[in-house]
Amino acid sequence: ANKCNKYSAIQNTPDFSVSTMAGSNSACQILRLRRLTRMPPTLLIALHVASVLFLSGSLLQCSGFATVPTQAFRQRSVPGRRNPHDDIIGSLLHESIASSDQVASSIDLVPNEGRVTNITDWIRLSDESLRRLSTDGKGGLFDRIKEALLLGQEDREPAVVWTAQEVHDSTRFAVLSHGNQTDPIYSYVNAAGFQVFRWPEHVYYQLPSQYSAPDGTHRASRAQVVDSTVAEDVKFLSEAVRVRYPNATVTLRDAILWNVYNDAGYRVGQTVLFDVNQVSYSDE
Repeated sequence: ANKCNKYSAIQNTPDFSVSTMAGSNSACQILRLRRLTRMPPTLLIALHVASVLFLSGSLLQCSGFATVPTQAFRQRSVPGRRNPHDDIIGSLLHESIASSDQVASSIDLVPNEGRVTNITDWIRLSDESLRRLSTDGKGGLFDRIKEALLLGQEDREPAVVWTAQEVHDSTRFAVLSHGNQTDPIYSYVNAAGFQVFRWPEHVYYQLPSQYSAPDGTHRASRAQVVDSTVAEDVKFLSEAVRVRYPNATVTLRDAILWNVYNDAGYRVGQTVLFDVNQVSYSDE
């Protein structure tokens, strides 16, 4: 009792602090409980600490500072997917870029984007994958471009020799790729691809490729083609309607979509190839 009176007396001194008051009140409570219950001091202290922690947690929850699970936070933070015509530029995030099913042995991507870092290597992997997977006898990416360029020419020799840089700069043959994320992000687009679809470059490499198709039946059809290609490796598209930014559509013909595998044998994305001369444009 004397100790409790002593604590009460010092509360009016200049050096008294809130922490001192908290400590003194706690000591008084423990002394009173011990006098009433005859419990051992250690047990009383443990009970007191538990009650303080319980009250602190309740206050945090009431004040909105309680910890939110990471996954729940992500689910609330990622906005609903929007149609490209509804200002998708401002709504896209990088959430799917870091998807857990992007295997560690995959390709290198530019930070915060889906873009591949080594264009020459990506075109090589696309070419080798198509050459190995195709069963129509027309070979890989380079072989098909050469065949299209030589089509209709009487003198088919010598064959045109194309490099990765020439494929990248081509305005005649569009080459586009997306990655391995749950909602795949565009990872590569050559000059012809930009010319046909006209998405701004800074948007393209954050754009889930599902938005390349108009909402509704066209997007559902595209999703089926992408999923079936994962299982079958190569898919031929006789006709496909796609979005031309910002408010138009294009129709692709005789396109080919295939899985791309890295040197370790992991599937690291998909690539599509089509001839721009076979594209028709809607009125804008």
